[in-house]
Amino acid sequence: MIGAIVGALLVGGTLGLLGSGGSILTVPLLVYLVGHEEKSAIVESLAIVGIISLFSGLRRSLAKDVDWHAVLAFLPTSMVGAVGGTWLAQWLTGRTQLVLLALLMLAASWSMLRAKTPKSQKDAHANKWLVLVAGLFVGIATGVVGIGGGFLIVPTLVAAARVDMQKAIGSSLLIISMNCVVGLAGYTIGEHADVTINWGVIALFGALGIAGSLVGQALSKRIDRARLKKIFGVFVLLMALGIIASRL
Repeated sequence: MIGAIVGALLVGGTLGLLGSGGSILTVPLLVYLVGHEEKSAIVESLAIVGIISLFSGLRRSLAKDVDWHAVLAFLPTSMVGAVGGTWLAQWLTGRTQLVLLALLMLAASWSMLRAKTPKSQKDAHANKWLVLVAGLFVGIATGVVGIGGGFLIVPTLVAAARVDMQKAIGSSLLIISMNCVVGLAGYTIGEHADVTINWGVIALFGALGIAGSLVGQALSKRIDRARLKKIFGVFVLLMALGIIASRL
């Protein structure tokens, strides 16, 4: 259980610091350290990540570190995608969902480890179509495997929506929280209504995650995020390979 507590703090800390990455660890933590069934872990992850992201996003909003135009541009397709993802998940086994998560973790680790960081071009026009397509993909991923998708949201907001990095992080957190709300609603009604949910674990992880996010936000302007992102990318890569090895 100590490992799960440290993991919950890591999830919150990474979300608070980078606006991405941490949520992708929640499902593996619930499956391997807490011992929950895959589908239950995915639903619980949506609630946990939603709580942490909403808290962190609102704090950044109060600090004016959110671009609301970018949030509103991203949300329509991402929320539709989340609905579609939860519908699609009914046809997938928990094992398949976990393998798909591992593949997304490999993509996330590549995104974190690549040398170049996307930069906003203030004099360029926003690519609205890229924002909409990315939103749809992120939403589907949220619904199917219970991740926030910040590793794709942040660079899309920077490169396509022309949002500076600090505001992209805050905007990402609010987008993640809304997608998680939609995904959680999809899993708690209809075809998924019989999935077991441990609200006590959700409350514990949510509280620890919020504590971690406060630390992450406090350190966000004092720490080399680029270096930390690469270290975290290696960690995500190793975890993804471990999941694939255990499930195939």
